[in-house]
Amino acid sequence: LKLKHCDLSLKMAQRLSPHDLDFSALTGGRTRVEIPQVEKRGIRLTQLDALLDFLMACCDGEGVLTGWYDDFSGQPFILGERVNLYQVVHWVVKPLSEKAGRCSYVEAVAEDSCGQVPSWFVSHWWGESVAHFVRCLRAHVQLRQLAATIAYWVCAYANNQHELGLDLGTDPMESSFLKAMQLSRGVLLILDGEATPFTRIWCCFEEGVTMLAARGFLRTGGSSGRQALKELVQRSGQDETMNPLLLDIATYVEGTGARVLLQGLAPAEEEHEKKREVTMGTGGDVFSDHALFRQTGGQDGPTMMPTILDNGWERKAKRESSFPIHVLRKGLGVSVASAEASQAADKIRILNALAGERLAQDLDLEPQLDSPNLTVVNQALRSTFALAAFQQALAKKLDVSDQSDMPLLRIIKEDKTLRALNLDLSKGQVER
Repeated sequence: LKLKHCDLSLKMAQRLSPHDLDFSALTGGRTRVEIPQVEKRGIRLTQLDALLDFLMACCDGEGVLTGWYDDFSGQPFILGERVNLYQVVHWVVKPLSEKAGRCSYVEAVAEDSCGQVPSWFVSHWWGESVAHFVRCLRAHVQLRQLAATIAYWVCAYANNQHELGLDLGTDPMESSFLKAMQLSRGVLLILDGEATPFTRIWCCFEEGVTMLAARGFLRTGGSSGRQALKELVQRSGQDETMNPLLLDIATYVEGTGARVLLQGLAPAEEEHEKKREVTMGTGGDVFSDHALFRQTGGQDGPTMMPTILDNGWERKAKRESSFPIHVLRKGLGVSVASAEASQAADKIRILNALAGERLAQDLDLEPQLDSPNLTVVNQALRSTFALAAFQQALAKKLDVSDQSDMPLLRIIKEDKTLRALNLDLSKGQVER
């Protein structure tokens, strides 16, 4: 956005304080709803839509949030389309929740406590655009065909920003993050163009737990507590337990919208896959939305033979082919030990927690960076992105050899805990 000097001066002169804002459009004038268990403070997509509407309503005709600024980054004004979560926490989450009695944002805007239990956990970086974040969630809801009342667990809105120490604790495996993951069907990882979450230790913790659980390497550490962790370890989809955590991945592409990678098929793709497995019959040529049937002769009389136009996996491959490959490249070199933390102690505790070789009381000791579990996490995440990039790489005839800067085959081979893999090289299909 280009502003004339006089316009910029005027906007700087209109500086507001967060406490000057009227949040009644977000709270509906209601008093806060107490939800004692942090892990049950999911935020509904409708509540995020309301937040986005509030932000847009605060903008002037040029899309600038009237009177807003960011002294930390030195921004004299903030665009509504670009405002990030750090800024929204400063301008909305903290002042609104303070007025509501120093609670979490979810408790301040919820109508009741029952409808906030999360079905999905979101792993992301606070520096992304809130507008892009919400659009990624909308795309995820549409693809997964989730209910309109779906709630996602998002740390900034679930944790009490006035008392973070109480909600986080000192053991990552007892944190609100882990407990919320256990309640969830899966994790939605939202990546910006630089895949910044891979450089943040809490994001690596979330992806690390997901990978370890999926590969059977998640450990309870022998501690007497950690009940949510024990339940997460036991998830198998059998004996009345939930299925293991899914990992879906989303990003936002300027000008075209959100792009989403799903673990497995989307419901519509699953339905298409079922439809193509039709029973043979008799008669003339038949057309359907998924196949052309032609009559052929045989000893037992005429038979309807299907000529498949495509299947569910081909549709998935086509849909996901527009996911930006430069973002997928960023995932090929993930190293959890290289991630950064705002608090140095968090990184030490998270690495020890993922390694699974220390008791809860020993998490402040120097982490063992050569731990097998950390290797599993790195290899599993890298191969996840290598497999996601495979179809595009083949279509674009990119060099994926071991000597290239995109050694997809080597990365997949290095993943020693990958249990099953089907590759259809004729169509660039990948199925895990």
